[in-house]
Amino acid sequence: MAENEFRVLGPPGTGKTRYLIRQIEKAAEKHGADNIVVASYTRTAAATLIGRQATIPNENIGTLHALCYRSLGSPEIAEINAASFNEEYPASAISLASNGKMDEMAADAVFETEGDRHLATYNLYRAKCMDLALMPKSTIEWVKRWDLWKMRNKFIDFTDMIDIVRIIGDPLPGEPQIGIYDECQDFNRLEFR
Repeated sequence: MAENEFRVLGPPGTGKTRYLIRQIEKAAEKHGADNIVVASYTRTAAATLIGRQATIPNENIGTLHALCYRSLGSPEIAEINAASFNEEYPASAISLASNGKMDEMAADAVFETEGDRHLATYNLYRAKCMDLALMPKSTIEWVKRWDLWKMRNKFIDFTDMIDIVRIIGDPLPGEPQIGIYDECQDFNRLEFR
């Protein structure tokens, strides 16, 4: 835990959300609402934390992925454009039906294609900050095609949103001084970094 990081822990019903709302209000008064980002697992949950008192700009509210996506200038998303990947690499195709699903890394996930399995493995290794060289060889070969295709088309994938901001150190929207992150117990290692 960083020196300037504070965590609020407690079981449901103990007032964590109410406490965070008070902290947001205090931070807005002290630092200005423009200098705060608020993230939760859904935009609605983040908006609930804002309350009526603090007028945090809309671009400073959302999921961690959305904040990072905005920080990167809202580039094209690879998974949304996967039909192009599938045309170029039909043997490596990912199912278009799975685009946008958050549970693709779940242990009980059902994969429609081998490409789905490779993408899920790649995302899992990155989320856990594991050595990518330890992935199965077939996944490593698939990733080479996926990353080359993304680079040529200037696309980023869902995990890139977090990873690129972490690597280049781009600030979140508004160059905030304060970040309030709800439900951090669900963050993976990459998101914590």
